[in-house]
Formats: sequence, structure tokens, C-alpha cells
Amino acid sequence: MVVIQILSDEECEKSQEEVWNFLERCHPHLKKDDPSTWETTWPIYSHVSVSGDTPILSPQMFLNRQNPNIHRIFSVLYGTPKLWVSVDRANLARPTRKVPLKVSASEWKLVDKEEWRSVGHESLHWEINPWSGKTLLSGFIPGDLSANKGFERWKLLGFLALQDCASDDGVYYGVPGFHHFFKTWAQSNKHLAASELGSSVPFQVPQDDPIRRECQKFPVRRGCLLILHPAIPYGSCPNDSSRGRMMQYLRMVPQNDISVAPLMQREWLPQSDGFSLTELGEKLLGLKPWVD
Repeated sequence: MVVIQILSDEECEKSQEEVWNFLERCHPHLKKDDPSTWETTWPIYSHVSVSGDTPILSPQMFLNRQNPNIHRIFSVLYGTPKLWVSVDRANLARPTRKVPLKVSASEWKLVDKEEWRSVGHESLHWEINPWSGKTLLSGFIPGDLSANKGFERWKLLGFLALQDCASDDGVYYGVPGFHHFFKTWAQSNKHLAASELGSSVPFQVPQDDPIRRECQKFPVRRGCLLILHPAIPYGSCPNDSSRGRMMQYLRMVPQNDISVAPLMQREWLPQSDGFSLTELGEKLLGLKPWVD
């Protein structure tokens, strides 16, 4: 599902700025306004368009995590307001068409960068294992791993669009409605459970599986929230435009799900003028308890 206009244009602009500040801080030679610096200093995991392996702990990122509209949406879907929010990374892809590269102090050249494309349709996967129900817990601390069984406690996925993501910008894609057939697929393909990768999480959809033909793209405008059921296989298309893609990973889980615990520590909060957590934010991050 897609919920529109969660963030204002100003909130999107601030979020984008913080992601770039994070990248430039982690990679001193990388400069937002000089794509020539994006070649060798771009973050690890660029093949899957992930900003690195470190959560982004800046003011607007936290304001997004405590956004009451996002909390309200997840509350309706889970049937409880007592939730925890993930503290996670961003997802961004470099443009690959007509990229302005500096060739001298005063000269720029528009170049196609095919090698910057992400892995695309090879990335179609589930973040839940089809047979064990084990679910990826990024953005949280693992709790009781014996309780990490997604068949009993589904953990919804959330992606907050920080800029427009049209169909050729490296959008997410997947098979809508497949969560209704997930267990049937697992039963029909139970021979794969005994394979070398049968217990893996995430679990890649086999390259020859016919469900790949049912994939649809999920274009979204900036400020929108894309929520996916974990039993829907999804991935990201290769970016094939002169624009980039930028999203914030943002998911919530019920606080009584013992398979996870909040990742947040109070000393991680940004020391910035004008920034403060709301009471809702304190509870979502696990810094204050939910009470009846």
C-alpha cells in the first residue's frame, strides 16, 4: 500500500540534505554537487542501493521516525498503538543517464554510467524465510530468536520516499497480493528448504520461478510511505534515468513482539538546536515504556 503526503516538501528537502551530509561525513572525498567524486567513494552495498551499514542519526530522520501520521498508519495495520520504530539506514541510487562529470576545472561532460546500475531484477526476494518464518530484523536488536516466526507475527516493511521515484528511477517492484499465496508457494517448493540456501534470510526468489513474470513497479512521489507485507517478494529495479532515488527505511513492530527489542540508545540522539523527541517518539524508540 502507498500512503501519500506523509512528509511535506520541506521535510523531504531536509531529509535529503541529511542523507547527503551523512554520506559526505562518512566519505570525506564524496561531494554531493560533484558526481565525479561518486565513482570510488560511494558507500558499500551500492549494488543494492543501500547507504552503508550504519543507521542515520540526524534530526529530521528522527522526526520522520516519530511522525504521528506514520505511527497512526502502522497502528491501524497492527491493531495496537503500542509500537516500536526501527533505527535504520537510507536507500539511494545514483543516476545513470546524462551524469554531469567534471573533466577539467571549468568543463563538464554528460556521461552514461551503466556500471552504477543496481542489480535490479536479480534482487527479487522475501525478507522472511518461506519455511521457518524467520524474518530479517534490520533496525532492531534481535530478541528471543525462537519467537522470530513471521507466520505468527508478521513484520511489515516500510519505505519513506524522500524524492520522486518514477518508473525508470530504480523503483521498487514486486508481486502485489502474493502474500495470499505465500504458504502455498512454500509447500509447492519445499524441496528448496533442503538446499544450501534454504534457511537463508532474506531468501532470493529462484531465477526461473514463474512468479517473476508477475512483477509490477511501485512508483511513488516524494513524501509518500510505501508499506509491504513481508510475504510479498520485492526488489529494486536498476536506475535508468538522470535522477537518483532516495528513501528512508522505516518500519514499526508491536512492542509485545518478543523477537525484537529497540535498537536506540539515548546518547545517540542528535545534539541540535530545535530538536527534541515528543512523548510519542520516546515510546516508539523504546526510551519510555508504553503503559496501559
